[in-house]
Amino acid sequence: MTLTNIAVALFLAFLVETLVEHFLGKPLEKQLPTLDRWWLMYVALVVGFAISFFAGLNIFPVDVIPELMGLILTGIIVGGGSQLVHKIIEAGQVVPHNSLDVDA
Repeated sequence: MTLTNIAVALFLAFLVETLVEHFLGKPLEKQLPTLDRWWLMYVALVVGFAISFFAGLNIFPVDVIPELMGLILTGIIVGGGSQLVHKIIEAGQVVPHNSLDVDA
């Protein structure tokens, strides 16, 4: 695991989400405006997973997680797009005690 791998994974997550939206989401929105586009997240997941898996991108240390599992998890993260990456980062942040104060 290197910072370069993490940076590449973040870039690919953003790129996959943008490309799927640009090449599938926008044209479908113009041609079929009533079509529900919820399934596009699965297209992005498959595309991102395939790109990162076949590139051999692994952001997890091999001594902690087996290499194949690291490749699969990295593929899921990349395929999940930038929203998934943002949620993972947000979940790992610690909330300071003073930010929990509520004005009465």
